[in-house]
Amino acid sequence: MSSLHELAVLFPNEPYFLGNTMGVMGEPLRHLYMTAAVATLEGLGHAVRVLEIGSWIGFSTLTWAQALEDRVPHKGRILCVDPWASYWSPAEIQAGGVMATMDFMARSELSYNLFRHNMTFAPPGVRIDHLRGRSEDVLPWLADGAFDLVFIDGDHRYAAVARELREADRLLADGGLLCGDDLEHQTPPDDCAGLDPAIHYMQDPATGVRYHPGVTRAVAEALGPVSAYEGFFAMRKSGGGYVPVDLRGKTASIPRHFPAALKASIRTRFG
Repeated sequence: MSSLHELAVLFPNEPYFLGNTMGVMGEPLRHLYMTAAVATLEGLGHAVRVLEIGSWIGFSTLTWAQALEDRVPHKGRILCVDPWASYWSPAEIQAGGVMATMDFMARSELSYNLFRHNMTFAPPGVRIDHLRGRSEDVLPWLADGAFDLVFIDGDHRYAAVARELREADRLLADGGLLCGDDLEHQTPPDDCAGLDPAIHYMQDPATGVRYHPGVTRAVAEALGPVSAYEGFFAMRKSGGGYVPVDLRGKTASIPRHFPAALKASIRTRFG
């Protein structure tokens, strides 16, 4: 599979996201809210410290980087934590579809090589580091209160999300943002007990909404109702708890690394 050198030869002038959902994961509109969330940290007197748990091939990483470059005076740095390895069950892989493709990308090192290639197009004023390993092994080594924004977007099964939320609380400085992806559906904690903790993705039989039950359950139990936008959630750490973050009406921007067709679609949608 393509090495880092081969990717640089094939795509010398731009990042590459495979042209489909293997790179542009989730609802692209969430990225506009991500840029607005970064802007709420502009009052910090230091470079914004971001921890991204789950980076895949770097689509969201570049969104954070460009927002730091454009929206905050002291810019910032990003630490990415990801194993870039397969974690899907044999049954999920055998079923084919997205998980089978992602499994192949991980096992062949394509996802890791694409991440490293794409990071070469990050803004020069933002430092990006990465630690390759599972969050359960890496996060305990990081210092308390070391980050101003923590973004959770790794393994979406309940146990992993719940563990990462606990670690995020420890790692986040007071006043910082606890964020995450793929919260398509919220429900009270008492209604989550029956959700299978091992399932990545399912459809609600009553509403038809497709969502990640592990994210729904873990967020409900750890935080209760949260401020969420198109599946992206953000809460501000305040003292011993968390308060909602209002991003409605905030100035957002379309990340420059978005493919041209995606940029055009968003501009058409919003006039």
